[in-house]
Amino acid sequence: MTAKTRAVLSVVAGVLTTPLVFWVEEGWIGRSIAGFAPAGYRGTVAVGAFVILLGVLYLYQQRRTIAAMVRATSLTEREQLFRTLFEQSSDAHLLLDQQRFFDCNAATLRLMRATSKEQILNRQPVDLSPKFQPDGQRSAEKAQKIITAAFQEGSQRFEWMHCRMDGSEFWAEVLLTAIPWRDQHILHTVWRDITRRKHAEAALRASETRFRDLSMLASDWFWEQDDQFRFTYFTSGKAMAGLERASVDPQQFIGKTRWETPIIDLTPEQWATHRAVLEAHQPFRDFEYRVRSDSGEDRWFTISGIPLFDDAGRFTGYRGTGRDITEQQQDKQRIQILAYFDTLTGLPNRTLLAQRAELALALAARHRSELAILFLDLDRFKEVNDSLGHVEGDELLRQVAQRLREAVRETDTICRLGGDEFVLLLPEINLDGAQRVADKLLAVFRQPFMVASHHLHTTLSIGIALYPYDGANFDELLKNADTALYQAKEAGRNTQVFYTREMNVASVARLVLETELRQALESNELRAYYQPKLRLADGALVGAEALVRWQHPKRGLIPPNQFIPVAEASDLIVGLGDWMLEEVSRQLAIWRDAGLPVLHVAVNLAARHFREPGFVAHIESLLAIYRLPPGALELELTESTLLETGVQTMGTLNALKQLGVGLTIDDFGTGYSSLGYLKRLPITALKIDQSFVRDLENDPDERTLAATIVALGHSLGLNVIAEGVETEQQRRILLEQDCDLAQGYLFSRPLPAEDFVAWRVRQPLTAASMHREYAVVSD
Repeated sequence: MTAKTRAVLSVVAGVLTTPLVFWVEEGWIGRSIAGFAPAGYRGTVAVGAFVILLGVLYLYQQRRTIAAMVRATSLTEREQLFRTLFEQSSDAHLLLDQQRFFDCNAATLRLMRATSKEQILNRQPVDLSPKFQPDGQRSAEKAQKIITAAFQEGSQRFEWMHCRMDGSEFWAEVLLTAIPWRDQHILHTVWRDITRRKHAEAALRASETRFRDLSMLASDWFWEQDDQFRFTYFTSGKAMAGLERASVDPQQFIGKTRWETPIIDLTPEQWATHRAVLEAHQPFRDFEYRVRSDSGEDRWFTISGIPLFDDAGRFTGYRGTGRDITEQQQDKQRIQILAYFDTLTGLPNRTLLAQRAELALALAARHRSELAILFLDLDRFKEVNDSLGHVEGDELLRQVAQRLREAVRETDTICRLGGDEFVLLLPEINLDGAQRVADKLLAVFRQPFMVASHHLHTTLSIGIALYPYDGANFDELLKNADTALYQAKEAGRNTQVFYTREMNVASVARLVLETELRQALESNELRAYYQPKLRLADGALVGAEALVRWQHPKRGLIPPNQFIPVAEASDLIVGLGDWMLEEVSRQLAIWRDAGLPVLHVAVNLAARHFREPGFVAHIESLLAIYRLPPGALELELTESTLLETGVQTMGTLNALKQLGVGLTIDDFGTGYSSLGYLKRLPITALKIDQSFVRDLENDPDERTLAATIVALGHSLGLNVIAEGVETEQQRRILLEQDCDLAQGYLFSRPLPAEDFVAWRVRQPLTAASMHREYAVVSD
């Protein structure tokens, strides 16, 4: 109600009040005066009363007028205050009747990116909204429901997606409040832009989802603890697979500390160190431990953690990650085994032996004690390995390792260097103690090994070096023990030899000789000598054996027994054999071109040749290059060498025989071949070793043995050759035993190629020539 309206109403009230006053005066006052006032004063009294009554009414009316004016002023001020708040608010304020906006403030224009109120007013809420809200509801339907609810309930607070004038969308927090106005109710609307908050919430939800997904898929799990180090949280998922395999449920640890979980193998000192880190509220990394389940399965884990603090800096607990490292630990153990142990026998390898030896040597130096290094090698292991196969050979090595374990002390170290070589480290032992151990090992190995239903007898050769006499460090001791082992092999095997300084002189000499032999192969210092091979029945020359000689530029002619062992101990034996094959093929071509009859020339080869890839192709190439018939070449192998070739070279031997190249077993009778094995070999001849021929005249047993070899060879369809024939009596005995061929100083010593040709020219072809005198010249 306005002030003007109130004034009009006051005048009307005054006019209507005057008759009322007269009526009161005449009626009530008049009667009252008449009751107690004299008649002469009644008029005066009545007038006074009337005046007083009019004054009272005037004062009352003035008070009402002033009150009305005060109320009008207060309402105006409030309206002005509301308008000020409405216009200056940073939030968007709008007034909405039943359908449309009819007022808004400047903040609304800024929020809506409008240039004037006309763009906002007279529009419905749905006009400023996308067709659908993010929850999928139509904006028009949802808005009407909310507006109706606001009018009914007085207010509504909700979040809404709006559209600006430029078409961009934003999130707003909306407050609708119903207020009376001009005899109706309108809605006071407040919009607050919460787009950033919604984006932050969306980012937070995405982060939480990402964390949840990653924690489900990650190899690490996440955990939290309170300020008393009690677990309060564990993630689940793939990372927990290790705990599940160990039948450990991490949720059972909620409310417990780490030291209350089933962790094993951590010492009190390790626990104390870890708890000290926690008490100091320090971060920690890679704390490893092992958990054993009720089923007995062990799982390894590693954890890392960081301390947590609130805004006031108070410690609130720990947060961290954990990982199952069981496979890594198992891999580490396997790697350690591979790095320090022999996979076949389980014995320490050279690396671990060297570490233990260094420690033992340091203790020996401190205590001024002795120790021994024993270098062991199985005798003729190659024959077993190749004849029975690698599987059986490996089984033999495992049994050898076990027998060695049983023969020495727990404080001793047994190492397999590789192949059939073993090393024993014996701390705190002197010469006599080393001697006893070596004797014990030789005795233990007299017992056969049972391998694949075979009783195998294998012996040991042992080289021994003592600290501090034979070396100050491990490498020196091992080298000198190896040198002593070489001497044990040279001494006939199945024995022990202690190292002496003189052995080093021989070892250095062998090394020098090996170096010079390599140079000899490159410098054409080698020579081929030929020893005639005759038929005993008529003395006819049927072939020769090619023997290598070394024409040293300073030392002169070096006999083969000095350099062949060096070549066999290295890879030079292959190069030496290749040179001989080339040289003999070349010489045969020269003789053929000179018109001489083609002979069968034998070349002695090592077993390695027959394991070389392409060896048969190499022989075919030589025959083709020099245009030689296959029968011109004959290859000789010692019996032990032939056994070393093994079954795997049988294809090579068969191919050579099919090619037409002869194969002869040299030094027959000195090896260990069986008749069944001999029958399967594609050989063409046997050669009786000269050790049997030497005593034919005086030893009946040797004559019997020679006769047996001849009979055996003939029964197998082989030619039999006797080597080392030096006397007429030996020739006659062999002829009587029906031996086919012979060679030796009785007929001729090995000759250079040119001398061999001269000998051929002078050689009579009659049987009578066999009775001539021959000079025996030492080779």
